[in-house]
Formats: sequence, structure tokens, C-alpha cells
Amino acid sequence: MQEKGVSNIDYLFITHFDKDHVGGFPEVAENVTASNILVPDYEGNNDEYEKYMETVDSKNLTVTSLTEDTVFALDDVLFEISIPKKKSYVEDDNDFSLVISATHGENTFLFAGDAEAERLTEVLSTFGRQYDFLKVPHHGKYNKNTKRFITTIKPEGSYKTVLIDQYMHIEGIEHKLTKPATPWHNGRVERSHRTDDKFFYSRLSFYDLNDLREQGKVWLRKYQNMYQRKYNYLSPMEVWKEYKKIGKHPIYDYKANSSECK
Repeated sequence: MQEKGVSNIDYLFITHFDKDHVGGFPEVAENVTASNILVPDYEGNNDEYEKYMETVDSKNLTVTSLTEDTVFALDDVLFEISIPKKKSYVEDDNDFSLVISATHGENTFLFAGDAEAERLTEVLSTFGRQYDFLKVPHHGKYNKNTKRFITTIKPEGSYKTVLIDQYMHIEGIEHKLTKPATPWHNGRVERSHRTDDKFFYSRLSFYDLNDLREQGKVWLRKYQNMYQRKYNYLSPMEVWKEYKKIGKHPIYDYKANSSECK
């Protein structure tokens, strides 16, 4: 937005108060003013939420906690907002996500926050129709309602279902999906997130976004050279070098074809 010279926006949505969705709010508030700030009606329980509240108080910002589904038009865009219908969820923060439908002409968009299985059931009752573009719920994490959700909103014969798919199509990148519950693939990204949180985000402080990027580079180099049990105590860098040398994954390609995994 800074590159475009945008310093004021009409609406700012905070889908929920998980740290990766509210953590950047103080920096945004320092650089951009928002005429309307819409959030779900519950209280967070992490440090990022506390910093968000401190920013709201120090800047005397007006925040609207939505207590019912909301519909409004802004210029020629129709926005429909689905709020969480329960006071508590098994998945806590994630299922308190606001889910936002936007219609601009013939183009339809659905932003699903981090909605998990319970929340997706609610969303389907409100937005149970096809969409052109989808911001996938919870970074694409699979749950028991994912298939029904994707099947319901997916446009027929279109690669536009997920924005990242559209980008990869344009760039000529092949998107391969792994089957759920295959032990040599499933959960790898989630474990990486937990490792990053345990050894990087929770231990360090960052002065600004550039400092985060620089420290992130250092951590990434360190992580890529850490010996890991899942790689038979090789480092990711050693596995990558072996992959380039022999043309296949030295561990998981073997496991995928071994009888112990069948």
C-alpha cells in the first residue's frame, strides 16, 4: 500500500486473534488509518492480542465487534460477513474467524480465515455456493469438512479456486497435492511451524519488519543445517544435496515404495 501511496482504507478486517492474524496490527496502525475496523466478538489470550489492545487504546481507535452477520456495499462491491455462531469451539481461536464474501460484478471471492471443521459447517450454511476465488481456510490444513467445503464452493473446470493456484498456473509451476495420512508427508509443514515458534518467534524480539527478515535469514540457515531424526539424523541441507545428486528424495522416496508403509 505504501508503494501505491495508500494511507487510508475504508475497512480493516481482523478475522480472529490468533497471533499470525493480529500480530501485525500495531505496525499497520502506524502506517495506515482505517475508517472502520471490524473484528469477531471474543477476547484473545496471547501477547499479540494484548499489543493489539494497547494500540487500540493508545491511538483511541474505534473497533466494531460484530455480533450478527453483516451485509454492506462499498462502491460496486458487496460484502457479506459471517460471524461465529458459538461461544466456544474445540479449535478455539481459529473457529472464531470472520468469514467474508465479496462480490464485484461477476467475480466472487471468499476469505475463510482459519476456519476449522466446526466453523466450516456454519460457513456452508451461509455461503454454500460456488465462488471464483477462495482464500483457503487455515493455510490449507485438511480436516473432516474440507472436501465437502471445497466441493461446494469450487467453480467447475477452473484453476481459479485458490489464488495460489492461479499464480502457479501463470508462472508455469506444477502444484502437487499429497494424500492425507501418508506418514512421509502429512504434518511436515505443521511441525515446521511449531519448531519456528519454539526456537525462533518465542525466543527473539524484533525491532521492525526488516529486523525480522534479517534474523529470519539467520534462523533459516541454522535450521537447514540442524540434524533431524525424521531425516535419519541428516540435516535438510544434506538431504537436499543428496536429492540433487541422485534425482530423488534419499529417504521418503524409499519409504513410499517400501513394504513397511503399505
